[in-house]
Amino acid sequence: FEKTVNISDEILYSKEDFNRLFASPGSVFSIDGSMVPTWQQVAYNLSSEPYKLIRSNSPETVYTEGVTYRETSLGKTRFLVHHKNNLNINAKVYVIATNNNLYPTTLTTEYVGFAGPNTFPEATGKMSVERYWKSMLTNEHYKTIVLQPGESVSILTDLNKIAMKPSEIVSLQADLFSDYPIDYNVMLIDAKKDPLTTLPTLPILDRDGVHNRGTYEDSTRIITVSDEVGKAPAKLLLGDNYSDKNLAGVDPMAGTEASNAGNFGVLYKIRFENVAPNSLITFNPRGGNYMGPVMVNNQIVHMPSVGSLSNADMNSVVYRSGEYGGSVEILFTAASGSNLPVNFLITPLPAKK
Repeated sequence: FEKTVNISDEILYSKEDFNRLFASPGSVFSIDGSMVPTWQQVAYNLSSEPYKLIRSNSPETVYTEGVTYRETSLGKTRFLVHHKNNLNINAKVYVIATNNNLYPTTLTTEYVGFAGPNTFPEATGKMSVERYWKSMLTNEHYKTIVLQPGESVSILTDLNKIAMKPSEIVSLQADLFSDYPIDYNVMLIDAKKDPLTTLPTLPILDRDGVHNRGTYEDSTRIITVSDEVGKAPAKLLLGDNYSDKNLAGVDPMAGTEASNAGNFGVLYKIRFENVAPNSLITFNPRGGNYMGPVMVNNQIVHMPSVGSLSNADMNSVVYRSGEYGGSVEILFTAASGSNLPVNFLITPLPAKK
């Protein structure tokens, strides 16, 4: 059998149009990022859910044994823990939960995403978010324990299964629930030491002046976009502290106000109720290097699937609507080690030829 194929000089699609139409979710293509700030911001209704966020990220690099965070929380509690070992010995991070009530207290672990130890902060942040999404889909980490009055236990034990070598990092996101107040301590100590006997001897470490720690209320943000999107280029900008304000909170150890720079640890539930037919949603970094997945209609999509998004001219495919459009639900939380702000871009697709 013989067939002749003639290749002409005609270009059917530009490279960008081809990628917009056919690139798979997580794929990267280039755009003119300088034009994005001129695009219209989508209008949305904003509400929240009462999850208390405990962000233990300062000192990010820990030089001495100590307590990096201490807080009391009742009900829905969210943890973001991200620390680097610089003790010159192997070390472990522990979260200790103590019941100082007169009654037994039930503590429920709902979702957990952990990564590390690893020397690359972007990699640990990316993997912890991926496992956090998987935990939501599978409920594999769901469990309950009952703490008796005065009892202390180590929880979220993925943090300390493997000792951190010097310069290694661990990253964890977790959602918990307790029916009475629980006292929590996050600490980094010599890997050979017992955490429960060591805790009373430890100092509370100072902030490093660069990274963030704090307790923040209402750390689930619900963004509902009711208007039709996709007929014209538009953007949803997150983590810029202007259109998307930082959560305000407190640093309980220092007794000062705190601002959650970048809103790391915040869970964004984004619902586009009316995405036009033949529309494209992409992810575009605005603050620097970014690596981390989102969850789109219960499917995990990596931003990007290979490598990282290193500048504002890079764009990664999130979702492509079909002939009839419809609603799209996206879960997003900023990956530790990456940079904010970020955009979700919504654009019309070019015509197929």
